[in-house]
Amino acid sequence: MNRQLPRVYAIAAALLVTCLLAAAVQAQGLVEVEPNDSFGTANVLALNGVTEGTINPARDADWYEFSVNQHGELRLNISNVAEDLAVSVRVWNGDKNTLTGWYAPLAAGGNTEAVVDLPAPGRYLLEVAGGNSEQQSGQPYAL
Repeated sequence: MNRQLPRVYAIAAALLVTCLLAAAVQAQGLVEVEPNDSFGTANVLALNGVTEGTINPARDADWYEFSVNQHGELRLNISNVAEDLAVSVRVWNGDKNTLTGWYAPLAAGGNTEAVVDLPAPGRYLLEVAGGNSEQQSGQPYAL
């Protein structure tokens, strides 16, 4: 019997568990954690996943950060928005410079969609806010 066989089985089992855990985390999604109201308190965003957040109280802004290894295209979609809320988003680079203007829905309660060119590898941030500073809702949006 090959002495390496038990080791191979152990490695395969560990890889399977890791894959299952990663799939469970992605399927479950993430929920924002307050405070995340500024550049310095941004929540880490899982790319290719769904994160839920709320614009509550009025004047709330939610910040999320992520990193990329290369130049590429970022596709954003904010859905499940409360009927009376217009959620807007803009993108910042890691040097605290805005990369885009505000992307907004066509109407309150609508989805906010954007396609953004990320010009280089590095850290980026999303600022998500109500379109009107007085808007708020306890209903989570999906980013």
